[in-house]
Amino acid sequence: MIQKLEELDEQPSAGNMAKLNILRGNVGRLAKTQQGSKFLQRMITNVNQDLVEFFLNEIGADLSSMMVDNYGNYFCSELLAICSSD
Repeated sequence: MIQKLEELDEQPSAGNMAKLNILRGNVGRLAKTQQGSKFLQRMITNVNQDLVEFFLNEIGADLSSMMVDNYGNYFCSELLAICSSD
């Protein structure tokens, strides 16, 4: 899955919708892996409000468990930092 997402990153014409379709239902699982967490952190560096809402909806119920996960906590910290800056 990460490989497919990274391939989309390399294609200038690939929009966020293709990535979001792959991510839907998988954000929590990806955020708990080293490679997935790093990918998601890169993805949210230049994020808009819709993407923030997408990620919050995806991880909402699992936020507390992700915050204590070795890799998930990095993604959660980045996401929450973006929320607090808006």
